[in-house]
Amino acid sequence: MPVLPIEPRHRAAWDRLYAGYAEFYRVEQSAQMRDTVWGWLHDPGHELGGLISEDAAGQVVREGLAGPAAEAAWSAAEHRCHGDRVRANFMLLVLTIRQNETLAEAVIPPERDHPEQLERRAKRALARVGGLLGIPADDMAACLEEVAVLMQDTGVPGHPEPAHTRRKMIEVEALSRGVAEWSEVTPAA
Repeated sequence: MPVLPIEPRHRAAWDRLYAGYAEFYRVEQSAQMRDTVWGWLHDPGHELGGLISEDAAGQVVREGLAGPAAEAAWSAAEHRCHGDRVRANFMLLVLTIRQNETLAEAVIPPERDHPEQLERRAKRALARVGGLLGIPADDMAACLEEVAVLMQDTGVPGHPEPAHTRRKMIEVEALSRGVAEWSEVTPAA
């Protein structure tokens, strides 16, 4: 389905979709409000932009509001999410190596080892765990990836760096403290 910038010919379909959003979210919306937003969508100087998707017959099937700020926020979130997943995967791999190496094999801490050696150690650890469970090492690696996806938001137990959910809670706690401090020094109206 092609996605293209919203055009004047999309107005009727856009009105129905936008009014549907208001109905779904149970918010008041007037024709004047829709006119205002429609104007923003066609104003090259406004940060808001509109995209529409059409089916093969040229019928509007989906629309969305986007702007540079929204695109940048999405990109940053997507990048951060990928980083959290990679970090969780690495930490799980390090834990797997530590739990499955003999003392003679664990001379260098895994997180300080050369990437090629770390890969060799990881394959050996995954093969050991897989052998105990009757699962091929490649399938064990895929399982570890899936666990990393699950842990990217909550973090890997024992790792000092907070994952996404904890970082957000820290931000909310800081905001809450700031509001409390502000309310203490701001006279009541």
